[in-house]
Amino acid sequence: MYGLPGASGTLLCRRCRVGAYAFERVRSYGEYDGPLGEVIQLFKYRGVQALKDFLATRVAQTAQEEFELGEINAIVPVPLHRSRQRERGFNQSAMLAGALAGKLDLPVREALLLRHRKTRPQTGLTFAQRRINVRGAFAVRAGVTIDKLRILLVDDVYTTGATVHACAKALRRAGARSVVVLTIARAH
Repeated sequence: MYGLPGASGTLLCRRCRVGAYAFERVRSYGEYDGPLGEVIQLFKYRGVQALKDFLATRVAQTAQEEFELGEINAIVPVPLHRSRQRERGFNQSAMLAGALAGKLDLPVREALLLRHRKTRPQTGLTFAQRRINVRGAFAVRAGVTIDKLRILLVDDVYTTGATVHACAKALRRAGARSVVVLTIARAH
């Protein structure tokens, strides 16, 4: 592990130290390799919905250990573009957020954020390409008020942070007070 200690004593990467992200913190249950990666693939690509509670239990424990949940107002899942959601039949981040809501006693605001521009899959793209790919792809729905909300943004895997950065940027621009990110796994 590399980086400089942050306020909580955790190590910060270079990008976090220079404030390259629109979110305050990101925490993940584990690393995206071995059995956890296989479980995520089953959940995300094969639609094994029975895994949602298994994963939510572990991710909820991470949230309870890493975040001040009393300061969070809502859980927001990273949205899929409507065409990708139609293909897949579900949004794995929304399913996870729904299962987390009961475990953390927080409301889910799924309709808050939308992916209004279809992007190509992030797999295989560099950090810069990922940022360009999702730039401007997310927006807060018209007529939705989020002034001063503290948001827990939920996704399945954290790789470079480009997707959750773009989401957090849209939320902050619309008036969110803070955005923290929670994922099942992080890629190394």
